[in-house]
Amino acid sequence: MKKEDILVFSLGWLAANTPQLVQLLNALLPVIVVVVLGYAIHLIGQDKGKKK
Repeated sequence: MKKEDILVFSLGWLAANTPQLVQLLNALLPVIVVVVLGYAIHLIGQDKGKKK
């Protein structure tokens, strides 16, 4: 396959599946936010523990 064929196939797949991808990202967003906040709280807790 040529690079152009792969690009055309990828863009076609993306165009056909955009609604499902948006729905998936909307479902995963709260999980990602909780993970990032949990990690930030973990790092803040470590920093305070080292300063004592």
